[in-house]
Amino acid sequence: MFGIIRQSSGCNSHPSPDQFLITVNCLSFYNMARSVDGANCTPDIINALLSVEDKTSIITPNIVDELLSQGRLEEAEESLARLEAPCASHSSLVIERSDSQLIYNVAGYIARKCVLKLDCRACEYILLVRQTEAKAHQLPSDYTEQRDWGGLFYPSQDLYAFIEALENIFSECFSVSELHTNSICDILALVKSNFLCSNGVGCDSHKEDVSMRIVSFYVLTRLHFLVKGINSARSAKRQRANNLPANVTQPWSAAIPGDSIATQRTLVSASVREHQDAVPTCISDTQHHRRDAAGNLELKALAESIKSLANRLKAVEDEVCRPPAQWPPRTSRGGDGRPHCYYCHRLGHIARQCHRQYEDQQRQRRDEQSGNSERHFDLGNGNGQA
Repeated sequence: MFGIIRQSSGCNSHPSPDQFLITVNCLSFYNMARSVDGANCTPDIINALLSVEDKTSIITPNIVDELLSQGRLEEAEESLARLEAPCASHSSLVIERSDSQLIYNVAGYIARKCVLKLDCRACEYILLVRQTEAKAHQLPSDYTEQRDWGGLFYPSQDLYAFIEALENIFSECFSVSELHTNSICDILALVKSNFLCSNGVGCDSHKEDVSMRIVSFYVLTRLHFLVKGINSARSAKRQRANNLPANVTQPWSAAIPGDSIATQRTLVSASVREHQDAVPTCISDTQHHRRDAAGNLELKALAESIKSLANRLKAVEDEVCRPPAQWPPRTSRGGDGRPHCYYCHRLGHIARQCHRQYEDQQRQRRDEQSGNSERHFDLGNGNGQA
């Protein structure tokens, strides 16, 4: 436990006395609420932290039947209502909330799209404020100020509260229900029944028009970004599944008997002809489906990349196996590690120098021999003439 407390403040600083006491209390509460794996403490100790008021009463259908048989209709109706009502603690854990800084920034964008088109000074005066006024009214405008280069709008408290209420309705709706084709109708019904009838923004003459414009624009924009986020998450999930190793996901080519797909070059490099109006009637026709065509194109690209890699490896192998150029014999190493010349058998110099000297000596010797032979030839001619 002391090691956990020591590491809670980092590896280079010790915790202060206040931090030490807070960490000890948190760890003690954690050990009481949840036992450590493999410990001798049972998980039932969590009941000691709960009071009678914290426990939610669970109504079973058997109790409702008993109340109906005894004629206690009012109690049976209350029990059915509690049975059908969702659990409050569960809703608080499931429902998501957006950050107030982002809501305020989106409210400024909605003001640009919906409020300025009316060209009403009264609506602009009610729904927009200056940067200093937003700071004075303690509005969550910090993120907007950081992103502002001179063109962002700062909504007032009324417009911010209106957008925040819409965002809460939207997040609550899609936190407990899935997205489907009629989701826009569901969210509009919730807004119309629970919110729009008693709330509105703008001046008296444009209040209804501004509120309807803001609701329609916000719902469409929010649904667009929700669908975009879901699609991106699904594409990322598919991408992670495609990057799994081969031993985790069995390839479909493993189920084909005979030669593997790598040896069948005709199958990989075959051109895929896709018929739009054709109806598949057998297994061979179904291979021309769009998804199969895309799979064959991916296999073709993979085969081409493997072929190019094999050619590169072959070129590297040929370069390595090529015999070296003819150079003078290198110096051998002596027993003490110093180079030993091949020609003069001396230590401490390069054999190429001796090779050049050796060639110069040979050339000079050949020149001398050729000169001596010519001189002897001349002397012989003179003796003969004498």
